Amino acid sequence: DKEISFISDIVSEAGLYLFSKIGGCDALHDIFISKEHNAKRITAPMTESSYAVRKFIDNVFSVYSSKSVLPGINVETIYTYENLEEILSCEAAKNINSLIFGRDDFTASLNINRSEINSDIIYEYALNTLKLSRKYGKKFILGGEIRPQASDFIKKLMPDGYETRSIVFEGEKAFSKNIKNGITKALETEIYLLEYKSKINPYEYDGINKRINNLKQYL
Repeated sequence: DKEISFISDIVSEAGLYLFSKIGGCDALHDIFISKEHNAKRITAPMTESSYAVRKFIDNVFSVYSSKSVLPGINVETIYTYENLEEILSCEAAKNINSLIFGRDDFTASLNINRSEINSDIIYEYALNTLKLSRKYGKKFILGGEIRPQASDFIKKLMPDGYETRSIVFEGEKAFSKNIKNGITKALETEIYLLEYKSKINPYEYDGINKRINNLKQYL
């Protein structure tokens, strides 16, 4: 709760919106916490079936009104990808605002090395997912190891937005000539948030410090 309160205060002061990724389609407590901190978009991971989407939407709207939140689902495994047409054609999916393509987990689900995350293979999966999102009137957000090196991938795909773990880029300015610079600033922000997290959760220090060192190589 301390971490999300800290982030919520920063977002509010900056005049931005808070987006929340919950633990799963049944993570009702996470949805309550998201509403308490005025999250405008809630994303559920591992939504690999129309049933999972129905559960997610039912849970979201048991807490939020239908007009006060934008539900999104992650496309982060080959199983979700293969079921995506069925998922998006179910009644509950009419309430889905966006698809977030998680390249990192998606690459792992294909048993492909993470070094291939910007490859033509992953691009084709992302492009096909974008086309389906267009067909069903959903926004398409690119995620998963978004680093400065992903700028060419982003420019070629032209999604509705892209996200690091901490920052979502949307709108015309998100596709300016300074994509690399924007991503670098987002990674700096994530390091700042991780440093705060290490102070309030010292038992997670080793894992957090490892991630901080990993991010610093891209600055």
